[in-house]
Amino acid sequence: MSDITPVDIEQLHAAIVTAMQTRWPDLHVDCYDRHKGTIPTPAFQFALEDVEPMGTQGTRQLECTLMFKGGVILSGRDPAAKLSARVRALNIAHWLQFETFGGQPISYPRIISVEPDDFGDFGGATSGEYEAFVVRWAVQCLIGQSNWDGSGEPPSSAWLGWAPEIGEEHVDDYEQIYEEQP
Repeated sequence: MSDITPVDIEQLHAAIVTAMQTRWPDLHVDCYDRHKGTIPTPAFQFALEDVEPMGTQGTRQLECTLMFKGGVILSGRDPAAKLSARVRALNIAHWLQFETFGGQPISYPRIISVEPDDFGDFGGATSGEYEAFVVRWAVQCLIGQSNWDGSGEPPSSAWLGWAPEIGEEHVDDYEQIYEEQP
């Protein structure tokens, strides 16, 4: 990633909800929603499932991959629910792959899988009351503020040396590759 703008995790979640509700107005979209009773359908519930640290860019920010899991949830009483859940999940996966949710500082999502809700995380496999299909996706982002505040001055010259002939004892071997023009 070349941008040093950090992502705000709360804003990212809100932006995902807004973007999905704008794209599919009939879909009840929520995150971390654990209904105690009836789930309003059609629905899409999602959660940040895992964070995989990738290192740092020299900015003192944490570069990481955020892995999301979302479930399309339809009423199990609809005879077309099995096929409809799959179609909606595939449509969401297709849409997700080029979405940055209103310009959030993230990479384009990488679709990991589109699969049945075998574990009943979204009310699918266990109850029969709902039909659910899961979309998993991942985005790369930076967490935390950069230590680069933009107040420094750019270098006025640059020199190139070839290893192992580098260091103070080889200064005369360096080649100037840039010099600022007055």
